[in-house]
Amino acid sequence: MRLLFRAIRPLAAAVPLALLGAGFLAAPAVAVAQSGTSALITQVTAHGTWYFGRDYSSDDALVAQGNRANSNTAFQRFVAKLNGYGVQDFEGIATPATIPYSGAAAVSFAGSPFITGYLQDTETNLLGNSGQVRVVQRQRRFARSSVAPLGASDGTKLVQASDDMRLTFSSDNSGESVRAFGFFGVDVGDWNRDLTLRLGFSGAEFFVDDFAGNGQGSGSVFFLGFLANAGTSIATVDFDRSRNSGRCLRNPEACTPVEDEFGYDHFVVATDSQVGVVPEPSTYALMATGLVGVLGAARRRRRSA
Repeated sequence: MRLLFRAIRPLAAAVPLALLGAGFLAAPAVAVAQSGTSALITQVTAHGTWYFGRDYSSDDALVAQGNRANSNTAFQRFVAKLNGYGVQDFEGIATPATIPYSGAAAVSFAGSPFITGYLQDTETNLLGNSGQVRVVQRQRRFARSSVAPLGASDGTKLVQASDDMRLTFSSDNSGESVRAFGFFGVDVGDWNRDLTLRLGFSGAEFFVDDFAGNGQGSGSVFFLGFLANAGTSIATVDFDRSRNSGRCLRNPEACTPVEDEFGYDHFVVATDSQVGVVPEPSTYALMATGLVGVLGAARRRRRSA
């Protein structure tokens, strides 16, 4: 698979301007915050439900698949609400591949054929340099590695970013839009940066804190997913990195000019038709109880006859 590049101008024309401009970012936000090295959260908000799980690495080595209890549980809770979903794991993309600042790179999602995502580097420094969002081979030295849910191969490729990044969705079918989005993160919040995930409607956001600030926990893994309520679609996802000023005051060495790099992998999307009513376990139990009752009544009638 190859990354396809297109200019930002056609992309902006295809998406309502309010979703791409400062008006979107300034909109009132529903913030969901979590703290601590490990966490497992299911949080219902006015716009939908967040699913978050993080597993901490105490020795900087990548958390092994079998030890990712929180991130795998969050992923399973998320996909259990879906009838199907598409995945982009970046394994089919030739590396290294730089995500442009002046354009966007198109990625597809196997399992959701109508949806295309456009990745864009949205941050540049004072010198105008960009090119800090890339699809790369995993780098073991920094425990920044490809990650996937339990039962799937971790693979070797992921998105590595030391800039902010935006993912914009486009549909080839006017009847389909994105209702759910999730991803795995690795090496996020281990040095001097926080991550805020912002969704392109009414300013919903989730904050992933800088939990260490001293370079520890670089192999930690999390899964974060959002399932929007009916009638709400996800047009854009912004991955915004912000310096943790409080952490800098407590540990100045953690805030050197060297930028923290985050890893993102195994993007999951689901469209309207892939989000359905999935019966809860209690519903199945109730159905089974009712079926047993019906069979018992039929047996009694046969005996009395």
